[in-house]
Amino acid sequence: MQRKRSKLMEVGARTRTAGQWVMKALTAMLFIGMGIGTMSVAHAIGGGPWMSASNPLVAKGPDSSVIAQAYGTFNGYSEHSSKGSVLTNTSHHRRANATSFKGRGAYVSNQWWSNGNNCYVSSHDPSTGAISIACQQGWNRKAESKTVTTTSTNTWSSWNHIWSIDPTGSSGRVGIKVCVDVFLTQDPCSGLVYRGADY
Repeated sequence: MQRKRSKLMEVGARTRTAGQWVMKALTAMLFIGMGIGTMSVAHAIGGGPWMSASNPLVAKGPDSSVIAQAYGTFNGYSEHSSKGSVLTNTSHHRRANATSFKGRGAYVSNQWWSNGNNCYVSSHDPSTGAISIACQQGWNRKAESKTVTTTSTNTWSSWNHIWSIDPTGSSGRVGIKVCVDVFLTQDPCSGLVYRGADY
């Protein structure tokens, strides 16, 4: 069975046989049947929240005060009406009420990687956004997407990040961080939170 790709993705697009898809489904069921994690089938293919509004991802300033916050939902694999096969991530971010870098805007950065192996997500902690994956090596960085900045400390700015998948790979992941855009110096950022999916 061949999945639809956008015109830009048609060259080199991979074709999976019905048997391969059956094996993929059986493998996902095996992970759940073995009791690895507490996920539903949707989580087995990478969808789910990262952090939360009450426990957000944070960037800190030089004085260790929180200067930016973010949370969101990794939506996993889907077919986009115009972009073809994609992975998507929804983020919400805002500035924190801090004096450090006052007036500078916060943004979310998404770094996208692909892997030639099937890297099933085996566990997921929504409180921290941490995941365990079968593949620790073989990841190749492909792209980065960023939101526009916001200086609001009250209203969350929401964005949907879309990455057209690498047709030569079998898995994708996103590294998510929140930062503050600082003039003429390195932007202070949080650590990376990873989510991923097979496709």
